[in-house]
Amino acid sequence: MRLLSRFLLRESLRFAILAQAAFLVLYVTVDVFDRLDHFLRSQAPFGTVLRHLLFRLPLVVSQTGPAAVTTGILLCLATMARRNELVALRACGLGLARFTAPVLYALPGVALAAFLWNETFVPLATAEARRVRREEMERRPRRSSAVGSETWFRGAEGFYTIDYVDPHRRTLRGVTVYRVGPDFELLAVMRIPEARWTSSGWEVRGAVRRLPGRTHERPLSEPEARRILERDSFEDFLETYREPEELGFFALRRRALSLRRKGIDTSEYFVELHLKLAVPFSVLALGCLAIPLGGRLRHRTGVATVVFAGLVSGFLYWVVLAFAVSLGRNGALPPALAAWSANALTLLAALVLWQHAE
Repeated sequence: MRLLSRFLLRESLRFAILAQAAFLVLYVTVDVFDRLDHFLRSQAPFGTVLRHLLFRLPLVVSQTGPAAVTTGILLCLATMARRNELVALRACGLGLARFTAPVLYALPGVALAAFLWNETFVPLATAEARRVRREEMERRPRRSSAVGSETWFRGAEGFYTIDYVDPHRRTLRGVTVYRVGPDFELLAVMRIPEARWTSSGWEVRGAVRRLPGRTHERPLSEPEARRILERDSFEDFLETYREPEELGFFALRRRALSLRRKGIDTSEYFVELHLKLAVPFSVLALGCLAIPLGGRLRHRTGVATVVFAGLVSGFLYWVVLAFAVSLGRNGALPPALAAWSANALTLLAALVLWQHAE
Protein backbone atom coordinates (compact mmCIF):
# COMPACT_ATOMS: atom_id res chain seq x y z
CA MET A 1 0.00 0.00 0.00
CA ARG A 2 2.94 2.35 0.55
CA LEU A 3 3.93 1.96 -3.08
CA LEU A 4 0.34 2.44 -4.23
CA SER A 5 -0.09 5.46 -1.95
CA ARG A 6 3.00 7.16 -3.36
CA PHE A 7 1.86 6.37 -6.88
CA LEU A 8 -1.63 7.81 -6.38
CA LEU A 9 -0.34 10.98 -4.72
CA ARG A 10 2.39 11.50 -7.30
CA GLU A 11 0.12 10.97 -10.30
CA SER A 12 -2.72 13.08 -8.87
CA LEU A 13 -0.28 15.91 -8.14
CA ARG A 14 1.30 15.69 -11.57
CA PHE A 15 -2.04 15.81 -13.38
CA ALA A 16 -3.29 18.62 -11.09
CA ILE A 17 -0.22 20.72 -11.93
CA LEU A 18 -0.73 20.10 -15.64
CA ALA A 19 -4.41 21.03 -15.35
CA GLN A 20 -3.54 24.18 -13.38
CA ALA A 21 -1.01 25.20 -16.05
CA ALA A 22 -3.61 24.64 -18.78
CA PHE A 23 -6.18 26.73 -16.90
CA LEU A 24 -3.67 29.55 -16.46
CA VAL A 25 -2.79 29.55 -20.17
CA LEU A 26 -6.48 29.56 -21.05
CA TYR A 27 -7.17 32.42 -18.64
CA VAL A 28 -4.28 34.57 -19.85
CA THR A 29 -5.28 34.03 -23.48
CA VAL A 30 -8.92 34.96 -22.88
CA ASP A 31 -7.98 37.90 -20.63
CA VAL A 32 -5.53 39.35 -23.17
CA PHE A 33 -8.05 39.23 -26.02
CA ASP A 34 -10.80 40.60 -23.76
CA ARG A 35 -8.66 43.56 -22.66
CA LEU A 36 -6.79 44.08 -25.92
CA ASP A 37 -8.66 47.29 -26.81
CA HIS A 38 -7.99 48.67 -23.35
CA PHE A 39 -4.29 47.82 -23.60
CA LEU A 40 -4.02 49.47 -27.01
CA ARG A 41 -5.92 52.60 -25.93
CA SER A 42 -3.75 53.05 -22.86
CA GLN A 43 -0.59 52.63 -24.99
CA ALA A 44 0.99 50.90 -22.03
CA PRO A 45 4.45 49.38 -22.56
CA PHE A 46 4.58 45.62 -23.03
CA GLY A 47 6.44 45.23 -19.73
CA THR A 48 3.65 47.03 -17.84
CA VAL A 49 0.96 44.82 -19.40
CA LEU A 50 3.00 41.72 -18.61
CA ARG A 51 3.49 42.76 -14.98
CA HIS A 52 -0.26 43.42 -14.64
CA LEU A 53 -1.04 39.93 -15.93
CA LEU A 54 1.59 38.30 -13.71
CA PHE A 55 0.28 40.02 -10.59
CA ARG A 56 -3.22 38.72 -11.37
CA LEU A 57 -2.07 35.09 -11.62
CA PRO A 58 -2.06 34.30 -7.85
CA LEU A 59 -5.76 35.18 -7.67
CA VAL A 60 -6.48 33.05 -10.74
CA VAL A 61 -4.59 30.14 -9.16
CA SER A 62 -6.76 30.38 -6.04
CA GLN A 63 -9.94 30.47 -8.14
CA THR A 64 -9.05 27.63 -10.52
CA GLY A 65 -7.13 25.49 -8.01
CA PRO A 66 -10.14 23.44 -6.87
CA ALA A 67 -11.06 22.59 -10.47
CA ALA A 68 -7.41 21.69 -11.17
CA VAL A 69 -7.31 19.32 -8.18
CA THR A 70 -10.58 17.73 -9.29
CA THR A 71 -9.28 17.27 -12.83
CA GLY A 72 -6.00 15.86 -11.53
CA ILE A 73 -7.75 13.19 -9.46
CA LEU A 74 -10.05 12.28 -12.36
CA LEU A 75 -7.14 12.02 -14.80
CA CYS A 76 -5.19 9.83 -12.37
CA LEU A 77 -8.12 7.43 -11.96
CA ALA A 78 -8.88 7.54 -15.69
CA THR A 79 -5.30 6.52 -16.46
CA MET A 80 -5.59 3.63 -14.04
CA ALA A 81 -8.92 2.62 -15.59
CA ARG A 82 -7.43 2.58 -19.11
CA ARG A 83 -4.68 0.25 -17.88
CA ASN A 84 -7.25 -1.96 -16.09
CA GLU A 85 -5.56 -1.18 -12.77
CA LEU A 86 -8.86 -0.28 -11.10
CA VAL A 87 -10.22 -3.71 -12.07
CA ALA A 88 -7.09 -5.39 -10.68
CA LEU A 89 -7.32 -3.51 -7.38
CA ARG A 90 -10.98 -4.45 -6.98
CA ALA A 91 -10.12 -8.07 -7.82
CA CYS A 92 -7.63 -7.98 -4.94
CA GLY A 93 -10.45 -7.03 -2.60
CA LEU A 94 -9.56 -3.35 -2.31
CA GLY A 95 -12.54 -1.03 -2.40
CA LEU A 96 -12.43 2.48 -3.80
CA ALA A 97 -12.24 4.10 -0.38
CA ARG A 98 -9.38 1.79 0.64
CA PHE A 99 -6.93 2.46 -2.17
CA THR A 100 -7.80 6.15 -2.57
CA ALA A 101 -7.44 6.84 1.17
CA PRO A 102 -4.03 8.59 0.71
CA VAL A 103 -5.64 11.14 -1.62
CA LEU A 104 -8.50 11.71 0.83
CA TYR A 105 -6.02 12.23 3.67
CA ALA A 106 -4.02 14.70 1.57
CA LEU A 107 -7.01 16.89 0.64
CA PRO A 108 -7.24 18.75 4.01
CA GLY A 109 -3.56 19.61 3.68
CA VAL A 110 -4.13 20.95 0.18
CA ALA A 111 -7.07 23.01 1.48
CA LEU A 112 -4.90 24.45 4.26
CA ALA A 113 -2.17 25.29 1.73
CA ALA A 114 -4.79 27.06 -0.42
CA PHE A 115 -5.90 29.12 2.60
CA LEU A 116 -2.31 30.13 3.37
CA TRP A 117 -1.80 31.02 -0.31
CA ASN A 118 -4.84 33.31 -0.15
CA GLU A 119 -3.53 34.89 3.06
CA THR A 120 -0.04 35.66 1.79
CA PHE A 121 0.46 35.95 -1.96
CA VAL A 122 -3.03 36.79 -3.23
CA PRO A 123 -3.66 40.07 -1.29
CA LEU A 124 -0.24 41.55 -2.10
CA ALA A 125 -0.31 40.56 -5.77
CA THR A 126 -3.92 41.70 -6.31
CA ALA A 127 -3.23 45.10 -4.73
CA GLU A 128 -0.15 45.53 -6.89
CA ALA A 129 -2.06 44.54 -10.04
CA ARG A 130 -4.65 47.19 -9.25
CA ARG A 131 -1.93 49.81 -8.67
CA VAL A 132 -0.25 48.98 -11.97
CA ARG A 133 -3.56 49.25 -13.83
CA ARG A 134 -4.59 52.58 -12.32
CA GLU A 135 -1.26 54.37 -12.11
CA GLU A 136 0.84 52.93 -14.93
CA MET A 137 -1.73 51.86 -17.52
CA GLU A 138 -4.55 54.37 -16.97
CA ARG A 139 -2.04 57.01 -15.77
CA ARG A 140 -4.22 58.24 -12.92
CA PRO A 141 -2.28 60.21 -10.29
CA ARG A 142 -2.36 58.67 -6.85
CA ARG A 143 -4.61 60.71 -4.56
CA SER A 144 -4.94 58.50 -1.50
CA SER A 145 -2.69 57.16 1.23
CA ALA A 146 -3.24 54.95 4.27
CA VAL A 147 -2.48 56.40 7.70
CA GLY A 148 -3.01 53.79 10.40
CA SER A 149 -6.47 52.29 9.95
CA GLU A 150 -7.75 55.27 7.90
CA THR A 151 -7.39 56.06 4.22
CA TRP A 152 -7.01 59.75 3.30
CA PHE A 153 -8.06 61.04 -0.10
CA ARG A 154 -6.93 64.31 -1.70
CA GLY A 155 -10.08 65.75 -3.29
CA ALA A 156 -11.04 69.01 -4.90
CA GLU A 157 -12.32 70.47 -1.59
CA GLY A 158 -9.42 69.31 0.58
CA PHE A 159 -8.69 66.09 2.39
CA TYR A 160 -11.34 63.40 2.87
CA THR A 161 -11.72 60.32 5.02
CA ILE A 162 -14.36 57.79 3.99
CA ASP A 163 -15.68 54.97 6.14
CA TYR A 164 -17.03 52.86 3.30
CA VAL A 165 -17.17 52.90 -0.49
CA ASP A 166 -19.95 50.72 -1.95
CA PRO A 167 -19.05 50.06 -5.61
CA HIS A 168 -22.26 48.12 -6.30
CA ARG A 169 -24.64 50.85 -5.12
CA ARG A 170 -22.17 53.62 -6.09
CA THR A 171 -22.47 55.11 -2.63
CA LEU A 172 -20.11 56.72 -0.12
CA ARG A 173 -20.79 56.42 3.61
CA GLY A 174 -19.27 58.32 6.50
CA VAL A 175 -17.45 61.02 4.50
CA THR A 176 -15.55 63.71 6.44
CA VAL A 177 -14.19 66.62 4.41
CA TYR A 178 -11.43 68.84 5.80
CA ARG A 179 -11.44 72.00 3.72
CA VAL A 180 -8.04 73.71 3.80
CA GLY A 181 -6.66 77.00 2.52
CA PRO A 182 -3.60 77.72 0.36
CA ASP A 183 -1.33 77.38 3.40
CA PHE A 184 -3.13 74.21 4.54
CA GLU A 185 -4.90 76.02 7.35
CA LEU A 186 -8.18 74.36 8.33
CA LEU A 187 -11.18 76.34 7.09
CA ALA A 188 -14.07 73.98 7.81
CA VAL A 189 -14.97 70.38 8.59
CA MET A 190 -17.95 68.86 6.81
CA ARG A 191 -19.55 65.51 7.55
CA ILE A 192 -21.66 63.66 5.00
CA PRO A 193 -23.44 60.53 6.31
CA GLU A 194 -24.20 59.24 2.82
CA ALA A 195 -23.68 60.36 -0.77
CA ARG A 196 -24.93 58.47 -3.84
CA TRP A 197 -23.65 58.91 -7.38
CA THR A 198 -26.41 59.08 -10.01
CA SER A 199 -26.61 59.93 -13.69
CA SER A 200 -27.25 63.58 -12.74
CA GLY A 201 -24.44 63.78 -10.19
CA TRP A 202 -24.27 63.43 -6.42
CA GLU A 203 -27.27 63.02 -4.14
CA VAL A 204 -26.26 64.20 -0.68
CA ARG A 205 -28.48 64.39 2.41
CA GLY A 206 -27.82 65.11 6.06
CA ALA A 207 -24.55 66.99 5.52
CA VAL A 208 -23.36 69.35 8.28
CA ARG A 209 -20.50 71.85 8.58
CA ARG A 210 -18.45 72.91 11.57
CA LEU A 211 -16.03 75.86 11.60
CA PRO A 212 -12.72 75.80 13.49
CA GLY A 213 -13.11 76.84 17.12
CA ARG A 214 -16.87 76.19 17.05
CA THR A 215 -18.61 73.31 18.81
CA HIS A 216 -21.95 73.37 17.02
CA GLU A 217 -22.61 72.08 13.50
CA ARG A 218 -24.73 73.84 10.91
CA PRO A 219 -26.88 71.70 8.59
CA LEU A 220 -26.18 72.24 4.89
CA SER A 221 -28.86 72.51 2.24
CA GLU A 222 -28.82 69.99 -0.55
CA PRO A 223 -27.32 72.43 -3.13
CA GLU A 224 -24.56 73.33 -0.64
CA ALA A 225 -23.89 69.67 0.08
CA ARG A 226 -23.77 68.78 -3.61
CA ARG A 227 -21.17 71.49 -4.24
CA ILE A 228 -18.81 69.79 -1.81
CA LEU A 229 -18.40 66.70 -4.01
CA GLU A 230 -19.40 68.00 -7.45
CA ARG A 231 -15.81 68.28 -8.70
CA ASP A 232 -15.06 64.64 -7.85
CA SER A 233 -16.72 61.67 -9.53
CA PHE A 234 -17.45 58.32 -7.97
CA GLU A 235 -14.66 56.72 -10.04
CA ASP A 236 -12.18 59.03 -8.29
CA PHE A 237 -13.18 57.65 -4.90
CA LEU A 238 -12.84 54.05 -6.05
CA GLU A 239 -9.12 54.47 -5.46
CA THR A 240 -9.80 54.27 -1.71
CA TYR A 241 -11.83 51.06 -2.05
CA ARG A 242 -10.01 47.84 -1.35
CA GLU A 243 -11.33 44.68 -2.93
CA PRO A 244 -11.85 41.75 -0.55
CA GLU A 245 -9.15 39.91 -2.53
CA GLU A 246 -6.67 42.59 -1.42
CA LEU A 247 -7.22 41.70 2.24
CA GLY A 248 -6.44 38.55 4.15
CA PHE A 249 -8.96 36.86 6.42
CA PHE A 250 -7.91 38.64 9.62
CA ALA A 251 -7.53 42.06 7.97
CA LEU A 252 -10.98 41.70 6.39
CA ARG A 253 -12.45 40.66 9.74
CA ARG A 254 -11.04 43.75 11.45
CA ARG A 255 -12.42 45.90 8.65
CA ALA A 256 -15.90 44.33 8.87
CA LEU A 257 -16.09 44.69 12.66
CA SER A 258 -14.93 48.31 12.46
CA LEU A 259 -17.65 49.16 9.93
CA ARG A 260 -20.32 47.37 11.96
CA ARG A 261 -19.42 49.42 15.02
CA LYS A 262 -20.04 52.54 12.93
CA GLY A 263 -23.54 51.34 12.06
CA ILE A 264 -22.79 50.41 8.43
CA ASP A 265 -24.40 47.36 6.87
CA THR A 266 -21.57 44.81 6.60
CA SER A 267 -23.48 41.85 5.13
CA GLU A 268 -21.31 41.88 2.02
CA TYR A 269 -18.11 42.00 4.06
CA PHE A 270 -19.14 39.06 6.23
CA VAL A 271 -20.08 37.05 3.14
CA GLU A 272 -16.60 37.71 1.76
CA LEU A 273 -15.13 36.84 5.15
CA HIS A 274 -16.74 33.39 5.12
CA LEU A 275 -15.65 32.95 1.50
CA LYS A 276 -12.05 33.34 2.66
CA LEU A 277 -12.52 29.97 4.37
CA ALA A 278 -15.10 28.33 2.11
CA VAL A 279 -13.28 28.72 -1.21
CA PRO A 280 -9.96 27.13 -0.10
CA PHE A 281 -11.82 24.24 1.50
CA SER A 282 -13.80 23.67 -1.69
CA VAL A 283 -10.73 21.63 -2.65
CA LEU A 284 -11.82 19.11 -0.04
CA ALA A 285 -15.44 19.07 -1.21
CA LEU A 286 -14.63 18.76 -4.91
CA GLY A 287 -11.91 16.19 -4.22
CA CYS A 288 -14.38 14.02 -2.33
CA LEU A 289 -16.70 14.31 -5.35
CA ALA A 290 -13.96 13.54 -7.89
CA ILE A 291 -12.95 10.19 -6.37
CA PRO A 292 -16.33 8.39 -6.73
CA LEU A 293 -16.72 9.99 -10.16
CA GLY A 294 -13.31 8.65 -11.14
CA GLY A 295 -14.18 5.24 -9.73
CA ARG A 296 -16.96 5.00 -12.33
CA LEU A 297 -14.60 5.52 -15.26
CA ARG A 298 -14.12 2.63 -17.63
CA HIS A 299 -11.36 1.38 -19.92
CA ARG A 300 -12.41 3.39 -22.97
CA THR A 301 -13.02 6.71 -21.24
CA GLY A 302 -11.15 9.41 -23.16
CA VAL A 303 -9.03 12.21 -21.72
CA ALA A 304 -11.35 14.85 -23.18
CA THR A 305 -14.29 13.31 -21.32
CA VAL A 306 -12.37 13.36 -18.05
CA VAL A 307 -11.25 16.97 -18.47
CA PHE A 308 -14.79 17.94 -19.40
CA ALA A 309 -16.12 16.26 -16.25
CA GLY A 310 -13.60 18.19 -14.15
CA LEU A 311 -14.51 21.48 -15.78
CA VAL A 312 -18.23 20.85 -15.40
CA SER A 313 -17.79 20.02 -11.70
CA GLY A 314 -15.86 23.23 -11.09
CA PHE A 315 -18.28 25.26 -13.21
CA LEU A 316 -21.36 23.98 -11.38
CA TYR A 317 -19.67 24.68 -8.05
CA TRP A 318 -19.01 28.31 -9.03
CA VAL A 319 -22.54 28.75 -10.42
CA VAL A 320 -24.10 27.60 -7.14
CA LEU A 321 -21.62 29.68 -5.16
CA ALA A 322 -22.25 32.84 -7.22
CA PHE A 323 -26.02 32.47 -6.82
CA ALA A 324 -25.79 31.92 -3.06
CA VAL A 325 -23.31 34.79 -2.61
CA SER A 326 -25.63 37.12 -4.51
CA LEU A 327 -28.45 36.22 -2.11
CA GLY A 328 -26.14 36.70 0.85
CA ARG A 329 -25.03 40.15 -0.26
CA ASN A 330 -28.66 41.21 -0.59
CA GLY A 331 -29.49 39.89 2.88
CA ALA A 332 -31.70 37.03 1.65
CA LEU A 333 -29.33 34.42 3.15
CA PRO A 334 -27.14 34.55 6.26
CA PRO A 335 -23.47 35.19 5.31
CA ALA A 336 -22.26 31.79 6.55
CA LEU A 337 -24.97 29.89 4.64
CA ALA A 338 -24.33 31.90 1.47
CA ALA A 339 -20.60 31.16 1.53
CA TRP A 340 -20.73 27.48 2.54
CA SER A 341 -23.84 26.29 0.68
CA ALA A 342 -21.91 25.29 -2.46
CA ASN A 343 -19.48 23.21 -0.36
CA ALA A 344 -22.38 21.59 1.49
CA LEU A 345 -24.21 20.66 -1.71
CA THR A 346 -20.99 19.32 -3.25
CA LEU A 347 -20.32 17.14 -0.21
CA LEU A 348 -23.93 15.93 -0.31
CA ALA A 349 -23.53 14.91 -3.96
CA ALA A 350 -20.24 13.22 -3.08
CA LEU A 351 -21.93 11.27 -0.28
CA VAL A 352 -24.60 10.00 -2.67
CA LEU A 353 -21.93 8.89 -5.16
CA TRP A 354 -19.85 7.21 -2.44
CA GLN A 355 -22.85 5.08 -1.46
CA HIS A 356 -22.94 3.70 -5.00
CA ALA A 357 -19.19 3.81 -5.64
CA GLU A 358 -18.72 0.08 -5.80
